[in-house]
Amino acid sequence: MNSRLTFIKHIGIKVYTKPNGYKNNKVYNLYQCSCGNKKVLFKGSVESKAQNSTWSCGCIKKETLKKINETGRNIHRTHAGHPAHNKGKIGVTVEGVTKYVSYDDLVDLYTSKE
Repeated sequence: MNSRLTFIKHIGIKVYTKPNGYKNNKVYNLYQCSCGNKKVLFKGSVESKAQNSTWSCGCIKKETLKKINETGRNIHRTHAGHPAHNKGKIGVTVEGVTKYVSYDDLVDLYTSKE
């Protein structure tokens, strides 16, 4: 998936100190999403090539969930305070059968058909 974010300007560096005394600098930048929203994000998560990197301001998730809801599938997550029997995955019910998939798998499923 391609990033929808465009760098605008550097915001600053925040220093985090871990319990063992190690200091970690995190660089934050302002980005504009292709949908028009602006958001301050951790530079490392935007520039990362990892599967869990940041690709948008959150609009991809909204669009994906909208597509899922339009298909008539029942999507549900574990509510706060309840045991996570699904290990953080999203339950998708189709014709009475529920399967649990990761959010990334769900995004790939619905965005690869475009």
